[in-house]
Amino acid sequence: MIKLKVKLSITVEALIYAMLVLFFYRPASYVLGGRLTQLFGYLNYALFTAGALFLLFVVCRGYYRVSLTAVLIAVLFLWVNIGATFLSQKAGNAVSWAEAIPTTVTVLLYVFFCDFGLYHNPKRFLRTFIVVASVVCILNALTFFVYGYHGGMNPQKELLGRRLTDNYFLLAEDNATFFWTWPALLVMWYYYYLYNRSKTYGIYAAAVTALVIASYLYMWSVMAALACLAIPGLLILFDRRIKKAKPKGRGDYSIKFVVYTAIGVAVQVLISTQDMLSSFSMLLLMYLKKDVTLSGRTLIWERTEKFIADSPLVGYGYETTEFTTQKILINHTHNMYLETLYRGGIIAIILFALVLLSMYFYARRTNKNALYDFLIALFLVFLVIATVEFAFYRYHYLILFLLLAHTELLPRKARNRRMLDIGGR
Repeated sequence: MIKLKVKLSITVEALIYAMLVLFFYRPASYVLGGRLTQLFGYLNYALFTAGALFLLFVVCRGYYRVSLTAVLIAVLFLWVNIGATFLSQKAGNAVSWAEAIPTTVTVLLYVFFCDFGLYHNPKRFLRTFIVVASVVCILNALTFFVYGYHGGMNPQKELLGRRLTDNYFLLAEDNATFFWTWPALLVMWYYYYLYNRSKTYGIYAAAVTALVIASYLYMWSVMAALACLAIPGLLILFDRRIKKAKPKGRGDYSIKFVVYTAIGVAVQVLISTQDMLSSFSMLLLMYLKKDVTLSGRTLIWERTEKFIADSPLVGYGYETTEFTTQKILINHTHNMYLETLYRGGIIAIILFALVLLSMYFYARRTNKNALYDFLIALFLVFLVIATVEFAFYRYHYLILFLLLAHTELLPRKARNRRMLDIGGR
C-alpha cells in the first residue's frame, strides 16, 4: 500500500509537470512547423485526455473539493467559447470551432489543475509552477536579447501603426508575453513570502524578475514592462508588513476587495466608453495639441461598441480571426470589459460578476495577513492593465483569481497534503 501511494504521488507530480509545461509552452506549437507541429498536437491530445481523466478520478473519489471560483470561471469560459459561439454561428457569423474547443479545454484543465494543486499540496504545486514558468520566462527573455534588434522593433507596421517584434520563439509578440510572465513573477514572490525566504531563492527570484523586466525595456514593450514592474513595486510597499505581521484571527477584507475591484472596473468602463473617449481626445487636443489613440486602441473600442449594440445579450463568441479583424480591425478588443461584452454579451458580464462575487465571499473568510493585501493590490493592477491589454484566450492570469480564492493558504501553517493520498484523509 505504501509503494502504491509513493508511485501514485510520483505519477501525479509528473503529470502536473507535463501539464504545466504544456500550458506555458503550447503557443510554440503554432510556429514549429511541419511534422513537429503534428507531433506536438498528438502530445496535446494525449496529455489533455490523461489530465481530464485524472481530474475526473480525484473528484469522484473525493480527493479534491473544487473551489466555487474555479467552477464559475469554467462556466464563464464555457458560455463564451461554446454557448455564445453556437448562437453566433446560428446568426450567420463565421466562427472557429477548431480554435474554440481546444482553447476551452486548455483553459478548463489549467484552472482545475491549478485549483487541485492549491487544494491538495500548495507548496509543492507552486514550486512546480515556478520551475516550469521561470525556465520559460528566462528562455523568452534571452531570445529578446539574442535577436538584437535596435529597440526590438520590426520596421514592418500593421494597419493601425502598432509594431510587432520578430520574436516567434514563444508567443510571436513581446507585449503578449506578459500575460504569462506576469503571473509567473507573481507566483514566484508569493511562494517566497509564504514558504521559502532563503537568501538563495530570494536572489533567484530577483534575478528572474530583473531579467524579464530588462528584456521588455530592451524591446521597449512599455505595457509589459510596467505590468512586471508593478510586482516589485508593490513588494517594496508591503515587504516589511508581510515579514513582520502575524495572523491574528479572522480579518474581513471584503470592503477593501470591493473598493479595489470597483476602482479597476470603473477605470475600464470609463476609458473604453465612446463618450469618455471623445471627451478625453478633445481635452488632449485642446491642451496638449496631441491625439492619443493608445496604439490604435481607441479606434478598436469605438468599432467594438457599435457591434456590441447589435448583439448585447449573447455577444459573438469565438469568431474566426479574419472575421473579427474585418469588424474591429484586430482579433481582440484589448479591454476586459469590452472583450467580455463582445464575446459573451450581458450574460458573460453577469457570469464574470459572479466570479468576482465568489472571490468576495472568500475575502470575508481570510485570516489577517499582509500577503492578502499584496494580492488584492495586484488584482487592482491587473484590472487597470486589462483596460488596454486583455484577451480571453490568454488564460495564465487566472492563477491570481485562484490564489485569492484559496485564502486558507495565508496563515503561516498552510495545509501541505500529499499530491494524492489514497485511502482518504
